[in-house]
Amino acid sequence: GSIMEGANPYLVHEMVRVQKSKSTAILLALFLGGLGAHHFYLGKYWLGILYLLFFWTFIPAIIALFECFFLGSRVDEYNRKKFIEYKMYYETMK
Repeated sequence: GSIMEGANPYLVHEMVRVQKSKSTAILLALFLGGLGAHHFYLGKYWLGILYLLFFWTFIPAIIALFECFFLGSRVDEYNRKKFIEYKMYYETMK
């Protein structure tokens, strides 16, 4: 089943609002990966800044192409962590 199955409707609404899309992450890595756009999208700002600092070497662009194969699971992990954060926050507000 889904991680949100049986969750509070407010919590589900918040998760739909903040969750990230796999296709968006992959497209960002393909077209703007050398600038670290996919890392900024997933909240990994320091890694995004590192990519920005070295974009002129084209090494981040090459790495980003390989990262496309693993971004789906990274997005799932990001969404799972956000769900747990929001669930814990909601439970403390009861």
